[in-house]
Amino acid sequence: MDEAVIEALPEGRKFLSVEDFGTSAWTITGRIMALEPDGTEKAYFLKVAYSEHGRIMFNDEWESSREIYKLMPDFIPEPFGFGKYKVENPATYFYLSEFVDMDVTTAPPPDEFTARLAAMHRDSQSPTGNFGFQVATCDGKMAHTVDWQESWADSLPKAVPRHVQVESRDQRAMA
Repeated sequence: MDEAVIEALPEGRKFLSVEDFGTSAWTITGRIMALEPDGTEKAYFLKVAYSEHGRIMFNDEWESSREIYKLMPDFIPEPFGFGKYKVENPATYFYLSEFVDMDVTTAPPPDEFTARLAAMHRDSQSPTGNFGFQVATCDGKMAHTVDWQESWADSLPKAVPRHVQVESRDQRAMA
C-alpha cells in the first residue's frame, strides 16, 4: 500500500492489509484493514484512480463529503483523506473514508431519503451566498465547473449543454 494512503488513516491507526472490494466503473475500490488504538481491527474504504481525471474526481468527492459530513454526519461515511500516491508513475490519486457495509439489494425508502436530502440542501450555507461549489464536481467520470451563480436557474443552462454533448459523443462512439 502506498505510504500516502497509510498516512491518511486517522491518527494512531496501524495499516494491516488491503483487498479489492466492490465494483466501480471509473475507479478501483478496496477495503483497508487497520489496527485501532484499542487493539480492535477496523475497515476503511479506499478508491483509487489515475491521471488528472482522478485528481479532479477525488478532490470533488473529498470537498463535497467534508461539507455534507459537517452538516449531516449520519448521512454519509466519514471522509478521512484525499491525495496523491507517493509513487510518481503513473500519477495515482486516492480517496479514503469510513467503510460502511451496505445492503445494495434494496434502496432506502424514497420518502425518507428525499426528505433528508432536501433537509441537507435547505440547511446548508453557501460561503458566498450563491449557488455553486468551490471545486469542479463530477458525475462519474464527467467533471462540471460549477461557478458561483445567483440562482440555480442561472447555472442550469450552463450545465445541461455539457451533459448533452458528452452523452451524444459517447452514444456515437458505441454505435
